Amino acid sequence: VTWTPRATSQSWYAIASSADGTKLAAAVSGGQIYTSTPSATWAYDPTQLWHNYAAPKFAWTAPADTGNPDASGVWEYYAKLTTDPNYTPTSSDATTNNYLVASGLTDGQTYYLRISAVDNAGNVAAPVTLLTYKYDNVAPTAPLSISVNTLEYSANPVTVNWSGATDADSGIDHYIYQKYAGDTWTTIASSPATGIVGQEGQNTFSVEAVDKAGNVSAPKTINYYYTTNAPGAPPNLQVDAQSKTENNFTFTWDAPPVNGVTNSPIAGYYYSVNTLPLPGSVTQVTGSQPTGNTTGVIHAATKQGVNTFYVVAYDSSNPARVNYSNYSLIQFEVNTTATAPHAPQTVTISDVSDLRKPEFGLALAWKAPDNYDANTFGHYIIRETTASNLTDAQWQALAPVGTASTPAYAEADLTKGTTYYYRVSAVDNAGAESPLSSVASLTPTGKYITPPTMVSGPGATATATSATITWSTDRSSYSMVEYGKDSSYGLQNSSLQTATSHSVTLYGLDPGTVYHYRVQSLDPSDLKDYDDSLAYSGDQTFSTQPAPGISDVKISDITLSSAIVSWKTTSSSISTIKYGKTSSYGSELTDSSGSAVTTHTVRIPNLQDSSTYHFKIYGTDTDGNVMQSDDYSFDTLTFPKISNIKYEELSGNNAGLKVTWDSNVPTTSTVVYNGPGGSQEVSKADLVLQHEIITPHLADNSNYTISVTGRDAYGNEAVPNSQAYKTAFDTTPPVISGITTETSISGFGTEAKSQIIVSWNTDEPATSQVEYAKGVSGDTYGMSTKEDDSLATSHVVVISDLDPSSSYYFRVVSKDASKNEAKSDENSALTEQAQSSIFDLVLKSFESTLGWLFGG
Repeated sequence: VTWTPRATSQSWYAIASSADGTKLAAAVSGGQIYTSTPSATWAYDPTQLWHNYAAPKFAWTAPADTGNPDASGVWEYYAKLTTDPNYTPTSSDATTNNYLVASGLTDGQTYYLRISAVDNAGNVAAPVTLLTYKYDNVAPTAPLSISVNTLEYSANPVTVNWSGATDADSGIDHYIYQKYAGDTWTTIASSPATGIVGQEGQNTFSVEAVDKAGNVSAPKTINYYYTTNAPGAPPNLQVDAQSKTENNFTFTWDAPPVNGVTNSPIAGYYYSVNTLPLPGSVTQVTGSQPTGNTTGVIHAATKQGVNTFYVVAYDSSNPARVNYSNYSLIQFEVNTTATAPHAPQTVTISDVSDLRKPEFGLALAWKAPDNYDANTFGHYIIRETTASNLTDAQWQALAPVGTASTPAYAEADLTKGTTYYYRVSAVDNAGAESPLSSVASLTPTGKYITPPTMVSGPGATATATSATITWSTDRSSYSMVEYGKDSSYGLQNSSLQTATSHSVTLYGLDPGTVYHYRVQSLDPSDLKDYDDSLAYSGDQTFSTQPAPGISDVKISDITLSSAIVSWKTTSSSISTIKYGKTSSYGSELTDSSGSAVTTHTVRIPNLQDSSTYHFKIYGTDTDGNVMQSDDYSFDTLTFPKISNIKYEELSGNNAGLKVTWDSNVPTTSTVVYNGPGGSQEVSKADLVLQHEIITPHLADNSNYTISVTGRDAYGNEAVPNSQAYKTAFDTTPPVISGITTETSISGFGTEAKSQIIVSWNTDEPATSQVEYAKGVSGDTYGMSTKEDDSLATSHVVVISDLDPSSSYYFRVVSKDASKNEAKSDENSALTEQAQSSIFDLVLKSFESTLGWLFGG
């Protein structure tokens, strides 16, 4: 086999065999991506799919052309960067280069480099996905918030938190931050950045979000202050007493010396008790400085026994410079147990749950102890869900779930339906605690404490005489609309069904009139705890349409699939009818009569049977005025359907089969039955909903196909319903009737013989036979005719060789095809008298005339 070379520099011949194998067994493997030029390349990493290069260049290594020993070599490639992972490249994607440069990429889209190698003989390798490339060229949002743990000068490292950065495509990968302007950028996986130390003075911390494609957000910044020149520790710290039984202490100290020209005069002091001074954990000392170097009398102790007081100084720079490590401390002791508060009294509890969130909570209140001091006392709140099983000692061993500075406490995030038990104790600020109160308990169930929130609307869609008010709420609720011709309303309409999408229609409105309305959305009474007046919207208005310019709308000639609509317009106009199964319509027809008519007729075709259709008519008159009708509706004819078919074989011979059924609209009645006797039909013309047809007698023990149908008043035929039916075995003997006899005689004299001809009828085909005996009556029949086994309904049997002038009794016997036998009652017949022969007559005549001759 020879072929024309596809490259002018190449020419060869090859022998093709029937077992030449795959022409290009190995397609393409491996790959590189270039941003734009081969000098800017990176290795393909299948785990890093997102990139932000708008025009990447994909390069690959040419594959080997395998197959027979004289393989022609790779000529070109079918290559395409596509969003279809199963795309098969074609000759329209051909390139002789071993690279492809993409363009016109869409942000957020996933692309697949689909490629097939083609050899010089035209053999095309199966396509493969060389790599996947997800494109994201939109930078993430900058963090929405940023904070630092102190806004003062500090000699200690600070901590910076941020949050809120988002990326819609590849997602946030990491962050980079700069401690101050000109500093190097540091990569961090997530907030916070800790141990941040700046330069002396004000520093600006910047953080940027980086998505997985390498796009960088705008920076989010915050200032913080660092110093190595904060004041030293205040010297000569003293307390007015080392130990007390009341928590009233005074602390004094001296100002630290100003160290060199870099320090400003002392501006004030911070103190803390039983915790090292840190930003956010200290209290500012009041009073003028530097002479006011004292706390005055304070309730300093936070626990019984030994406490530690710390104090630090800050200078007058703005903001204040402070080194929280430059503190002085002193210890003091307190024991207030002898003056501990008494137990709280009369604890009450109430349900403060809010179903909107939903959030379930309880609120406690109690009477303060009689020795209560609001300046020095607080309260511990203990909670349990199994209080009936706890002793007082076990209650006292429980850790408080909360504290309160006033005689009240509220707790959220509880579980609906769980009973919570509470006890309260009073405690002074040095930790001396009272006995526990009595137990108070309640089960939070919750109610809505505010009405449903309206999330859209209200809006009104008005016709000339009606309007539909719609709105939606954030939860299911009742719907009510108050309306009237002014803001005093006076009328209302409502729905007793709860819903989030509300729709209330107002009827009987005046055309061309402005109406005021407001809506109200209420929760069921057992779920609400708010004033109903809070659930009203503001006052709204709508205007009904002017009296329609379209009138005398009529619907006629409705069929299963079409209808004719006619109407009149008050002036010449072009009219359009919009129609569909809902009031959204969806289809339309234009009256082709032109703009010079006021009477319009349109036939709507291709409708679906048994359906309700809405339509509205729109018109534009010759002056450009627009008019429209109200919404109208009609029902297409209902297609006849058959149901509830029943069969009943009637008793008695030849009684037939009763077929009954129902139809959804009045129709005629037709039964077609096809069986041993062929196809036959029984019909009734009456239009009824409940049908009954009785067929003639069907063959016993036979298979039939029975089809039921009918036509409605418009000639539409119901889809025939065909079913197989097998008749029952015949168990009823024939009914015998109409027995008659006829006698005759043959022969003369002693040679004469009589016969009786017996005939009768049966109600079904049967055999014929007569049983008989000589005599007037009897119980047994000694003789019978031969059975005629042909089946008939009219029977004739001749009883021969009977004696003349004799009485006989008989009965007839008939058997149907199922061998059911019938015997008649006893019947009797008298045979005729025998006639004398000619010789006997002559002899008798001689005897009367010549009696002497015979010795008479």
